[in-house]
Amino acid sequence: MALGSKVGRPYQVADIEMVHDPDLVLYDQFYDACSQLRYSDTVALARAFGIGVRTVRNWKAGATFPTRRGIASLVIIWVTNGKPRKLVTQAGAAASML
Repeated sequence: MALGSKVGRPYQVADIEMVHDPDLVLYDQFYDACSQLRYSDTVALARAFGIGVRTVRNWKAGATFPTRRGIASLVIIWVTNGKPRKLVTQAGAAASML
């Protein structure tokens, strides 16, 4: 005998309207910013955050999202500001490691 879904004790579910998810705005802004990235931008971002280029390429493809929302916000701000960069020389990089 097949049992229907109406069998058993009723349970409660939080009454939250899922249509207005506040994170969706951040996701949309982040993926819009990532769509404007070129390969050299992905390399610059990867170096800045100390992550792999493949990770940033996955962001651009829309396959993944950063583990921290702060990183997503920083990427959005960086792209909005015109993708500014600073030049790091080998001597400067060696001096910063000391």
